[in-house]
Amino acid sequence: MRILFVFSDYLLDWYGGFSSVLFDFISELRRRCDVRCVFLAYKHRNVSFPPGIVDAVFSPECVFEAFSTDARILECAASVRAGCDEFVRTFMPDIIHCNDRQSFLPFRFDRHVLYSSRMIFQDSVLSSVITDIDFYEEKLERCAVGNCDVLCVSSPAAANLAERLSGGQCVPVVVPPGISYGKSALYRTGCESECLYVGQKEFYGGSSSGRKKINSVKKNSGSGLTVRVGFFCGNGGSGLAERFVSAVRRLGGDFKRQYKPEYFLYAVYGTSEKTHPLLYDFPHFDDVTVIQNDFSEDAYGHSDIAVISSACSPLDAAGLFAMRTGCLVLILSGGELPLYAKPGWNCILVTDDAGALSETVRDAVQNFEKYRFVRENAVRTALFWSVERSASAQHFVYRQLYLDRVSFLNSAYRAEERMLLEKYRRSDDAEKAICAQRELFLCSGIVDFLLKQRKYRKILLLTGACSPGKLQFPSQVESFSVLNESEFGFVVRPECLPFDDGEFDAVVSAGSWETVIEPCGALVEMQRVGRKTVVILYNSGSSHSWQTFRMDDEKDFSVLSGTDWEMVSAPPDISCIAGDLYCPVVFEKKSSASCFHNAKSQSETQ
Repeated sequence: MRILFVFSDYLLDWYGGFSSVLFDFISELRRRCDVRCVFLAYKHRNVSFPPGIVDAVFSPECVFEAFSTDARILECAASVRAGCDEFVRTFMPDIIHCNDRQSFLPFRFDRHVLYSSRMIFQDSVLSSVITDIDFYEEKLERCAVGNCDVLCVSSPAAANLAERLSGGQCVPVVVPPGISYGKSALYRTGCESECLYVGQKEFYGGSSSGRKKINSVKKNSGSGLTVRVGFFCGNGGSGLAERFVSAVRRLGGDFKRQYKPEYFLYAVYGTSEKTHPLLYDFPHFDDVTVIQNDFSEDAYGHSDIAVISSACSPLDAAGLFAMRTGCLVLILSGGELPLYAKPGWNCILVTDDAGALSETVRDAVQNFEKYRFVRENAVRTALFWSVERSASAQHFVYRQLYLDRVSFLNSAYRAEERMLLEKYRRSDDAEKAICAQRELFLCSGIVDFLLKQRKYRKILLLTGACSPGKLQFPSQVESFSVLNESEFGFVVRPECLPFDDGEFDAVVSAGSWETVIEPCGALVEMQRVGRKTVVILYNSGSSHSWQTFRMDDEKDFSVLSGTDWEMVSAPPDISCIAGDLYCPVVFEKKSSASCFHNAKSQSETQ
């Protein structure tokens, strides 16, 4: 695939230390497909980028005397599009990826346009009181959201905001954010002393298995331990900053003298420091930094405890940067939690009430080393949510757009799917464990039976709560959970399977059918990637807490099936494996021989 990646924001101006994320993201995309990167210089003409990132820079040359704001915006877009037309026609991209709202307008009439709003989207205002600049920014955003072929966002919260902005006329696809590891991180893999150095902290491990030892280096000031508490406040979060200041006041001077914590506040307040409401004295604070763009990643390395709003980062990944440096992350529950946040495991969830916040900070400072397990998991989380994983998910979206499968993509990753996954995450762990054990038993029995037929050389398993490892089954078996994240960087959904037509001889669904949003589309997708046989085991017992719907009669499947497939009676072996809690449904391709029944007749003849 040929990808034209377009952006227009001068990242080093507003992105602070996070600019490397997008650059590394582009570099990672280049490893997967042919990428040409274009920068549209609307404001900044003399800019410099890391080598190998930007292939061309275009700026508008307006010739029409436009006086209204709308006319000037359209004239700039038309001028830029005319300037880069030869570059586009020479490259002939399969997909045009517009990474911010200013870059979308010149390509709004092109084919296969993907819009990701810088993979940010949280800076939209959606308020009854907005400035003139905000009004036109929202207008550009609404145009991009409503007219692009595919919309990508970085979190469920951003997806909900996009749906509100478009009046429900778009289907946002959540591409997980990822962070890169610069010069401050060093990896050594393949040995027991696997080591990750980040800033002034040192960790041994990084393996999600948890078998390796992870130690942290304490920061000492004189004879005692100094715990540095940093609060990171994004643009528009003055209320949260004031509550944090109030929480520090509640702790008082006696607490600071006894436990020697250091308090830091990093605040972003747009383009003018005069407008922010925090221009007053900060008792007990060691430093207050008010900047115009975004906090540098060095600020996270300077903190031991990072207090972060759930929506303070443009990438929705502020917590990941803090986790990467080994901080104990306290996430304020003022908004929807990021996907990577698991309170009690890799972070601490605290209400934005000043009293509750002060008590949580007190406990974190007093018992900092007791939260070592949480900090270790935070480092593992940051390792898992990498820019490689984000690029892998983005490449999947590219492929669906390239193959003109946008309708399948929208069917699989719409709002109902996000609600399903959230419901599953909040379900009881015991129920998940029981379902996972049952699904693993079913899959093991079905796989053994199919492999004995010697007609199935490649098998796809779609499970629900169960996430089988690669060593769980033979090499010719690929397994994916439709409720848990996969190696692709996202959750594989049965309505949009990332596989080629007829890639597998057989497709087995055990625990996944209870989660489908579009039954007809899911069955057709299974039959598309299956070449000979599709086996579905659906729940006939008590419904799961996350189950989307229930089918009581196997004859209902015949209505959903494709015309070139026929439903056959399940062999006794499969019915025996299914037991009383699951009912088997078997489909076979009409053009292929009846695999099960031929095998049965051959055994009877012998």
